[in-house]
Amino acid sequence: MSLILKAEHIGGMGAMEPDRYKTNHKLYISGIICLVIALSLFSFSLYIVPFLLWQLDYDVPDLITTLITLFEYKYEYGIVSSKLIVWLIFFVPSLITGFFAYYVSNRIDSEIYKSELPKKYETKMPVSGEISKQIRESAGLGLKIILLMVVIVVIVIFLQAFIRLTA
Repeated sequence: MSLILKAEHIGGMGAMEPDRYKTNHKLYISGIICLVIALSLFSFSLYIVPFLLWQLDYDVPDLITTLITLFEYKYEYGIVSSKLIVWLIFFVPSLITGFFAYYVSNRIDSEIYKSELPKKYETKMPVSGEISKQIRESAGLGLKIILLMVVIVVIVIFLQAFIRLTA
């Protein structure tokens, strides 16, 4: 008896993840590009937040200060509005490209797994009470996390204002 096992004895190709690149080349590449752009823009928008909110002095690109002064002097916006517009210039495209990457990923997944579903499971089943309860709990938890983040930012802003008044 041989000790060499063939691939089908240990799971074979049936147990492996399907190749998303082979499913749809163009969607896969565009999804990866959008994901990289979304993560880069989101990271950069988070990187410039301390400079925009608290005027911290660190290595922020000159493009940011140039855009702020452009909106202030040429378009006559206030400083807060200018900073918000500059931040949104980077944040909104990150959300749009992130949503596109999410859509592409779901579309590729639906192409892969649609062919694997048996016909009897393709009919729409009503959402049970248990699932809707879990959805509500998840949404509530997400809302609590976002609310907590907003409260922390407000507390930091108030502490900064208090320190400036007492100093």
